[in-house]
Amino acid sequence: MSDNSEIIPLVNGKMLEKCVGRLVKFPCKVLQCCRNTAKVLSTDNLTVDIHFENEPDFEAPLVEIKGAVVSPTTIAMESFSYIADGPELEDINNIILILHDPMMLPLTYGSLGVSLL
Repeated sequence: MSDNSEIIPLVNGKMLEKCVGRLVKFPCKVLQCCRNTAKVLSTDNLTVDIHFENEPDFEAPLVEIKGAVVSPTTIAMESFSYIADGPELEDINNIILILHDPMMLPLTYGSLGVSLL
């Protein structure tokens, strides 16, 4: 990993408040989709609004949103990918917490690692 400037942090709902203006990866469960907004449940059980220009066809409930954090409860989606069946939101949240543990930050995010906990 030679260029840390392109690292996009994997975050939960609580971490969004420290990421306003940043690009993040946000695993979540799609609850409702209407026009240009989806309501999703974060891995730490917070409700977040996902805004997009063209309504995506969420075929599976678990997705990872890549987008810019607009506010502590809103993400402007750039893209998304499906999360394979198997992991529960709580398990994904535990992984996120481990990745942001101060002892793990240098390994996870290199010199740009800043704790979002």
